[in-house]
Amino acid sequence: MSLLERKRIATLRERGLGIREIASRMGRAPSTVSRELERNTLAHDQGIYDADLAHHRAQERIKRARPAKLRIDSELRAEVQAKLDLEWSPEQIAAHLRALWPDRPERHLCHESIYRALYQGAKGGLSRTLTKKLRTGRPLRKQRRKADQRAPQFAVPATLIDHRPAVVELRERAGDWEGDRATRSCTNLSGLTDWRGS
Repeated sequence: MSLLERKRIATLRERGLGIREIASRMGRAPSTVSRELERNTLAHDQGIYDADLAHHRAQERIKRARPAKLRIDSELRAEVQAKLDLEWSPEQIAAHLRALWPDRPERHLCHESIYRALYQGAKGGLSRTLTKKLRTGRPLRKQRRKADQRAPQFAVPATLIDHRPAVVELRERAGDWEGDRATRSCTNLSGLTDWRGS
């Protein structure tokens, strides 16, 4: 989150707006705003969210970020790579690690950590070539889009039944009879009988 966004949260919070309203105005998920407020408002802040202070705290956390488990634990890395070679999914591997080392939580990974390690390559501790072993086979991670940002599936939008051309009602062309059984009239059916008789 940028400093500008944090300043916006602080301003809206001062005005007494709730988390959902702040998130809506910023185009962010309510969980993102809630998490930001929880992480960067400490007990001695007396319930006041300070944007500059929050930004500084976030930057400090980034500097203190721990190295990836897969980079520092060679045995864990070997186990994950072996299962990826067998084309196991990251979800299956995460469950397997918990079963393999139930009393060693430092060797437990969530599936998201495995995906991140794969797509970050050497920085994450796994080779990017292993992305070919995933069921998607994507070399790069596909960014999720919100429902309102998704592209339509069809190049030409479908025509609604109410907007059909008048010629369809005449039922003279091949294909005009299909898909419209509920609205056939008696005259159309008698026409069908005449056609069969001829």
